[in-house]
Amino acid sequence: MRIVISLRALRIGLLLVGLVGGGALLVDRLIETDAERIEGLFDAASRAAERHDVDTLVDKCLDEEFVLGHLDREGTRAWARDVLSAFQVTSIKKYSTQVTVDGDRAQATVRTFVRGGRIPGDRRLDWEVELRRTPEDRWKIRRVQAFYFLGRQRQRLNLIEAARYAESL
Repeated sequence: MRIVISLRALRIGLLLVGLVGGGALLVDRLIETDAERIEGLFDAASRAAERHDVDTLVDKCLDEEFVLGHLDREGTRAWARDVLSAFQVTSIKKYSTQVTVDGDRAQATVRTFVRGGRIPGDRRLDWEVELRRTPEDRWKIRRVQAFYFLGRQRQRLNLIEAARYAESL
């Protein structure tokens, strides 16, 4: 049995495949998911921290209701300046992010390696982050906890104590 496909039919078929594939790529590029937007927020926060741009970090990334221990947003602003400066943070590399979105709330785990003048080598820190969608449809960080590793054991890092330790350097 011989199948004959005309050149015209082949061209039409290839054109249809190209249009469908191109349309799918275009939709993927144009529509940003909540998880992608949250990843972008973490990227912006990392870049701001690397530059020691605390104002951008706090104003663009943290929710109005953000608290860190007993610190509100403004207390966190001063805390971040002290910690970034004292540890001489130069690099924050994100290597894994897991995001779960539930309506206007989200939870994320962000694994990073942090480097600085007063940090021996690359230091792995895991961040457990609670986020909220604002009325302007932006994601902001509401709460954060950090974890470090002692050997293979994951330990909660008291961020307020880390600031006191940094001040003593």
